[in-house]
Amino acid sequence: MHLLRDCDRLVKEKNGLRAETREKLHMMKKDELVSASEVIANKLFSIPQLLNADIVFCYVSIDKEVQTQPIIERLLELGKKVCVPRCYRGGVMDARFISSLEDLDRSGPFGIPEPRDDAEIVDPIAIDFAIVPGLAFDRRGNRLGKGAGYYDRYLSATNAVKCGVCLAKALIDSVPVGAYDIQMDIVVTEDNVYLIEKTEGFDASTTQDSAAAV
Repeated sequence: MHLLRDCDRLVKEKNGLRAETREKLHMMKKDELVSASEVIANKLFSIPQLLNADIVFCYVSIDKEVQTQPIIERLLELGKKVCVPRCYRGGVMDARFISSLEDLDRSGPFGIPEPRDDAEIVDPIAIDFAIVPGLAFDRRGNRLGKGAGYYDRYLSATNAVKCGVCLAKALIDSVPVGAYDIQMDIVVTEDNVYLIEKTEGFDASTTQDSAAAV
């Protein structure tokens, strides 16, 4: 009974934060989003773990998310092997290689450009660095997603360095977390690069040549 009440409270807290964050982002003008996304991209490419990665996972942005199309193009120019998500009903997701933004099908089932059916599927274990979206993050690397669980399920299967990106106005004091929520190793906004101290798994804060908060 206590567990059910705790779960209900967690869902309500998250839904309240989602509504607040969506309202903040809704007010943001297109040119502000583009400008902030450019700054975030530049900060991303100062992170040694990304520069040293061979296979990079990156979401394909829509709406008021940090814009990733220029990031994907730059990764490809650097010779990285880039994979992007393909989602299915029921919270299931895989990642597939692309060699160009032209490889994306613009008519994905959720309105998100996705790789085509014949694109090569990537083993999650092979991914070195993952660029992850979120409605909001906090400075401890906790992520607030849209609620379907796609990324938490997928990221639980990879040892990649997990890097959340969000606008500074979507960085909040505390994201409520449940047992299955995946913590980031790094969070990047237009204002800062946050390296997360972790007790298990990859700890970005102890990496000798890691990017300091900028």
